[in-house]
Amino acid sequence: MKRFHSETLSVCILAAGVAACSGSTGDPLPVGSTRGPQPDQAAPISPGDDGSGAKGDDLAPAGELNDDTSASEEELRPREDDSPLSTLPFDPTWGDSANGRPLPLLNVTCPSFEGFTWHDETPTSGADLGNAVAASCDAVYQVGSTTGAILGQVNSGASDAFIRKVGQDGKLSWGAQIGTSANDQATSVAVSSAQCPPSGNESLYVVGHTSGAIAAGQHQGSSDVFLVKLNANGTEAWRRQFGTAAVDQAWSVAHALDGSVYVVGSTGGNLAGVNPPPTSGTTSLFLAKYSASGAHVWTRQLGVNNRTTIARSVSVGADGQVYVAGYTTAALAGQPYAGGSADAFVARYSDSGAPGGVALLGTNLQDQAFSLTTAVESGQTVVYVSGTTNGNFPSYASSTTYDAFLAKVDANLTTQWIRQTTASENVSATSVAVVRGSVVLTGQTRRDLDSDAPLGSEDMYLREYSTAGAHLRTEYIGTNATEAAQGVAVDPNGNVFLTGRTDAPFCGHSFGGGGSDALLIKVMKGCRVDTPDPSCKPATCNGDPHYVSFDSVAFDFQGEGDFVLATSTATPDLEIQIRQCPVSPGVSTGRAVGARIAGDLVEFHADGALYLNGQQTTVPSSGALALAGGGSVYQSASGRTVLAWPTGERLALRPRSYSLGLYLDTLFLVPPASVGKMLGLFGNADNDPTNEFMIARDGSALSSGLTFFEMYQDTNSYADVWRVSAAQGDVALIQQGTPCGDPAGPGQPAWLNNLTPAQRAAGELACAGITDEVIKQTCILDVGLTGDSSFADSAQEAATDLASHGQGGPVMSSPRSVYFNKFTGSIGPEWDSIVTSVTPLGDRTFLGQFGNETAHLTLDDLAPHTEMTVSFDLYLINAWDGDGPFGPSVWAASADGVELLSETFSNTQSSQSYPLDGSLAGSGALEVNTLAYPHGDSVYRMKLVFPHSAPDLALDLSATGLTGLFDEGWGVTNFEVQGR
Repeated sequence: MKRFHSETLSVCILAAGVAACSGSTGDPLPVGSTRGPQPDQAAPISPGDDGSGAKGDDLAPAGELNDDTSASEEELRPREDDSPLSTLPFDPTWGDSANGRPLPLLNVTCPSFEGFTWHDETPTSGADLGNAVAASCDAVYQVGSTTGAILGQVNSGASDAFIRKVGQDGKLSWGAQIGTSANDQATSVAVSSAQCPPSGNESLYVVGHTSGAIAAGQHQGSSDVFLVKLNANGTEAWRRQFGTAAVDQAWSVAHALDGSVYVVGSTGGNLAGVNPPPTSGTTSLFLAKYSASGAHVWTRQLGVNNRTTIARSVSVGADGQVYVAGYTTAALAGQPYAGGSADAFVARYSDSGAPGGVALLGTNLQDQAFSLTTAVESGQTVVYVSGTTNGNFPSYASSTTYDAFLAKVDANLTTQWIRQTTASENVSATSVAVVRGSVVLTGQTRRDLDSDAPLGSEDMYLREYSTAGAHLRTEYIGTNATEAAQGVAVDPNGNVFLTGRTDAPFCGHSFGGGGSDALLIKVMKGCRVDTPDPSCKPATCNGDPHYVSFDSVAFDFQGEGDFVLATSTATPDLEIQIRQCPVSPGVSTGRAVGARIAGDLVEFHADGALYLNGQQTTVPSSGALALAGGGSVYQSASGRTVLAWPTGERLALRPRSYSLGLYLDTLFLVPPASVGKMLGLFGNADNDPTNEFMIARDGSALSSGLTFFEMYQDTNSYADVWRVSAAQGDVALIQQGTPCGDPAGPGQPAWLNNLTPAQRAAGELACAGITDEVIKQTCILDVGLTGDSSFADSAQEAATDLASHGQGGPVMSSPRSVYFNKFTGSIGPEWDSIVTSVTPLGDRTFLGQFGNETAHLTLDDLAPHTEMTVSFDLYLINAWDGDGPFGPSVWAASADGVELLSETFSNTQSSQSYPLDGSLAGSGALEVNTLAYPHGDSVYRMKLVFPHSAPDLALDLSATGLTGLFDEGWGVTNFEVQGR
């Protein structure tokens, strides 16, 4: 076996969203590779009805052959030089010249759908074909055939098999070319383990067929089966070759958890020692089991004399059963035949080779299964099988062309549903896989599978269904020449890899000129930025900035400095930090983000600068920047820079400019797997809006509805909880530029009531098109304060993002400031008293000092709200006697004449009624005797929450029962009114 040298491959791209697996299990089991629809309005088939009248019961004994002479076999009988494409029921190139179509000028533009990440083309001077692919956590393995020499190696004969390992970033790790002087091709590949992180002990198994001696001295006939085991670095462990004097071909391989390897295909001889042997002209399926060390364990053979039965795909289910799919030209194992030229079938075997049933899926024409995969749903194994038909399954109209079909079968081989394409030209289905709750089908089409509009040429397609059979999306990959998908695989993170061939330069790669080049394509499964995607939870930060958390809680956060925007509690490979810088008192904007993406560090700044692991770089205009850890960076269709995690998360960033400078808008999307596993400013994504942005680093909840003081200025403020700090174990992810802001900032909040009537009117005009009331109010504030109507674009995009993802928009707003005063400057007419005082130590200023008096606050023209929160620090000065003989000393508050609080307080030995009747003096106080008054003092942090919807608010604060003997008094500071 020849080895390729490591080489960096050029990458052409665009990223974010779908998935599948080349004949793999599609569930957390180690994947084995297989090889591989439309109006989906068809009703599901009732249990037990597979559309053909067949039901799967007991499989005939292994090797049993039954005479039947019902159909001609010639078109389906294997040939020595068969390739995966040559065995399709129609010419996969669909003969442009025969159809009278001149070949158009080549269009080499990269596919632009979200998810297309990178591609690799293997050009030689010969014909190259990618037949199958299998994926692990850190790499993808591609196998196929070439009549040329891959990377300058020497071709051994007419056609050689090749194997290549490519990293998640599209860079070639190693490759090998295996051949004899005859025809050789690799048809399938399986990986022994797909765990993350990789163990480093993974093995891969490659099968195919050869007309020579892959294993020295082992050639048995015209075409034999070969099986090769390699480790993850490309070193060969062993190879096996077996066959008969007739045509024997291997089409699929699967790996089981116990290390066993299963190979399926067809034989024209007596591979399993059937007695009596099959008659001449019979083709049977075979299923062979090998140990991890290469020892042959058993072989099973099933067929019908004088007829053709071919196994094309194998998968090991979570139940330990071995499932096989293919096609037959006769009734099989007692199951009725639909009467056409071929029926698709699904068969089940135990790990000891005992037959467990067969089900036929057929019409009165030709039906062939080419791919099968297994998954676990509700604790039960299910099977998805795909192929082609030129008949019509139940609920589908008669077709004159070949259609793709996808069927779901349970572990008892009972068909649950079938979906069929209905394009007006041939459609192939070559491979199927399961990924994160959906099913992906791939193949080749000249027509849009939904509208039937012409695509201009043959393209690969990737069609996604729900497990209930609902069509979710279809993407097309191709130039104006021919692109054919032959295999699909999915890695543990849900990313999809396609292999096949192209007849032209593809997406910027040169063409080898030998008729076709092998293609390898990565499509990242994950959240979609510019396409509605209700499965993903959104969180946004826009404007000056305004946040909406994962659980749809809207709040403002004007903290200055670097903060943890989001971090995963499940993996260290996901963290996002944001840098916010002040632009005016009370107002900050986002200037940069830093993200850890599966081991890579990516920074993006408001001026558009992008850094990868400390080095400035750019995003290709027509694709994605692939990252070594499996992530990527790409431009979305709407022009946003998107940071993509291999686990499906997406961070979309849009730089914006306004009169005072630059800022960043952010959208972060997390898939269902991340729900409840996030922390940071964006919240915890636990579907509970009452605790969303109040979760501290240790998981404890901060106070619901934070005040300005609690948010920024308290000793354990919310800003300090999420500030990037080495003391909290943080590593700074934003390494470029200069940190900004004051850790104590902002000094005051910004609120709608700050706006003049003219400013408010300008904001309302610019933001009139925003229907979400919460976001509309933030838009009015931004436009009003800055005079820049471009903030309306920012708010509108945030509203659209929230409406098209997750829960569809904010469900609640956190309290927003409508008034704040620390009483260190002048006092406006909102108060009926402008008296201020300084505490004896000279370090605190407050409104007061009052005695048995009432202080009155009036606020007008409030923004729409249903709840008010009034918070303040209450200073009780000198000898308040609570419930004592010199009392009662009462402090009270009311709103619009409705009492909110009326309690006794004590700075003496007397009891008090706050917070409960009979409480000790100072109970519930934040501080006691810290203000240096001669007869005692106490500080209470008060928060009064009450329903309120009127546009005006009148607050009365008062004290009664003060004797004046020791200059008792009171005052307030850090006074804030918030509306929600």
